[in-house]
Amino acid sequence: MDPKTTVHHGYVPDTPDPRDHTIAHPAVQQHVSLATTPEELPSDIDLSTGFPPVRHQGNLPSCTAFSAAALVEYAAVKAQIAAGEHVDLAALAGDYVSPMFVYTMALNAVLGEANVSADTATMGLSPRVTLGALTGDGMPLESAWPYPPHGTEKPEMNVAAATQPPTAVHDSAHHIAGLQFVRVDAIGTEPAKVLHDAKAFLAAGELLSLGFDYYTNVYDHMVEQKWGFAYPATGDPARGGGHAVVLVGFDDAREVPAAKDGVAPTMGAFLLRNSWGPKFKGPDCEDGYGWLPYAYLNPALAPAGYLATSLPVGRDVWALLKTDWN
Repeated sequence: MDPKTTVHHGYVPDTPDPRDHTIAHPAVQQHVSLATTPEELPSDIDLSTGFPPVRHQGNLPSCTAFSAAALVEYAAVKAQIAAGEHVDLAALAGDYVSPMFVYTMALNAVLGEANVSADTATMGLSPRVTLGALTGDGMPLESAWPYPPHGTEKPEMNVAAATQPPTAVHDSAHHIAGLQFVRVDAIGTEPAKVLHDAKAFLAAGELLSLGFDYYTNVYDHMVEQKWGFAYPATGDPARGGGHAVVLVGFDDAREVPAAKDGVAPTMGAFLLRNSWGPKFKGPDCEDGYGWLPYAYLNPALAPAGYLATSLPVGRDVWALLKTDWN
């Protein structure tokens, strides 16, 4: 299988805004207690059990919609379980948040901006725009506005008015009161702190959406069935785009092999939930999950032989600020 023909991405980085909620925001302190020192953090954690089955984004650049929807899905399931309700995760696959609706609304928002062409917009979206669609337009169920069958998706398909959700779908969209998001990699935050804070959110039971530069070396990694996102090594092919995933855990002892012979593996990795269907599967992972080295957030952790940069390859780290499902 050639993954170049079977997977898509679609993350476009944005510019951090000084108005973004950060972990210093009072609402964060009210919502979650975060570890402040490395000693307070566990060496590993896995939150992947609170999800319906992984879906496939197919040929649409809709990864930010899948990652944003996953944050809300997990929060809703967690709230239901906390209330003593039985949740059949397998049954939720076809009747939960519609990523197609979220993607369409986010795309509409970008197309409404000045000097943005349809060709540009359909290359991908930023998490900020996508999360804005969640808060502004709400979330109908997958059954109300289903995702196109795998293999039939085309990036231009929802630019046309004929493929816009009808009024009934908008009317069915669920809104969460006071839904907000916090940016973990706020302006001026050092990479080491971003990494620590990301792990602290996960240790507190809160998931993260992450965008990262997607180097073409990852295709070789997949062909070899290592099924993770290796950190780019020196001399690796150029950036191939951007992708967004959900971080659902971490393991300080996890090694991720390089996609290049003669280069030592990176140590420490996040467990991620992807949107490339169940065939994406990392070592010791459930179907649809894999690994992302810590070096994506803190490049200082990359051993010799890897891309030398002071700027993180991973960014746009967002957490759900309020999880009341009402």
